Amino acid sequence: MKLVKSVKDVFNSGLSNDMIVKVIALESKYRFMLSLDDLLKLLESSDSEERSNAAQSLGLLHDERAITPLLDAYKDSDDDIRFFIIDALGQIGGNSSLQYLINLFEKSSEELTPAIATALGKIGDRQALNLLVDAAKSSNKNLRANAIWALGEIKDRKAISHIIQALEDKDTWVRYSAVRALGEFGDPEIMQPLIRALGDKESIVRSMSAKIIGATGDKAAVDALIGCLQDSDVIVKQEVIRSLGLLGDPKAIEILVSLLDDYAVNKEAAKALTKFGQVALPALLEAVRNNNSIVRWYAIFAISEIGDLEILPVLEQIKSDDTGMVAGGAKVKDAAAKAIMRINKKTLEAN
Repeated sequence: MKLVKSVKDVFNSGLSNDMIVKVIALESKYRFMLSLDDLLKLLESSDSEERSNAAQSLGLLHDERAITPLLDAYKDSDDDIRFFIIDALGQIGGNSSLQYLINLFEKSSEELTPAIATALGKIGDRQALNLLVDAAKSSNKNLRANAIWALGEIKDRKAISHIIQALEDKDTWVRYSAVRALGEFGDPEIMQPLIRALGDKESIVRSMSAKIIGATGDKAAVDALIGCLQDSDVIVKQEVIRSLGLLGDPKAIEILVSLLDDYAVNKEAAKALTKFGQVALPALLEAVRNNNSIVRWYAIFAISEIGDLEILPVLEQIKSDDTGMVAGGAKVKDAAAKAIMRINKKTLEAN
């Protein structure tokens, strides 16, 4: 049985546009197929909202049979609907969509060219490289940001130098897009620019740079990341801590343990310490003797995630003797009891 009788029923259901798209995606996912013909008819509707919804839904179907009708609809639509048609062409992809969007770029308004750049990025074909490199130098900041993002999606090394230049752009979102785009390249050339971006004046750029550095796996940035733990922005610090955990350089262990008493980041620090495995255990064993009960609690959490039978006697002692409590009334000794159970369970499962 279909979830809905027809596409038109979905559009007439009173649902929000976002929910309509989700319903249609759900229909496709479970193969309760909504007719392509229904959507193409709605694309010709006199109701602009129906045409917009149809264009969005056709993009989600990824059916190249929709390309020609979408191109025809583009000619007779206003800019509001053209945004959705451009996005649909980007999602469907194919050479026909690519060539149309490349040709369309030069003829389009300043409002539409950023959307075209994004669509070209979704297609990810190198034929759009030169156009996007030029677009990255536009006076239109939205176009610059979207073009830089698209260059990252295309993943052609010829674009790296242009993306690096964008890290100096006066617009925050262009710089943010440049950091994200560099993350698409597994190239040693990107590391120093990303490290410089850790000092950007905007926290959103700094946090994204820290995240991308962690994803690269390059330990060359560990010292720079440690320096960023003094950042005034909590989100930046949290991202730095996650990346230090991912990179796994033991030189970060002591400073991460020292953050277990920092309420803003102690949870992230404990999670990061679990990534080091047994290398972190000596420092964590020192932490379970700390006078601060919150430090002991998070150290126990990290130990339980690492899991080591040799730690059980220490945890048994904490379970018996520790009287500390943390926010919300949680007891440190209860954390130790749970850690013992968790380690024993992991051991049994491993055997």
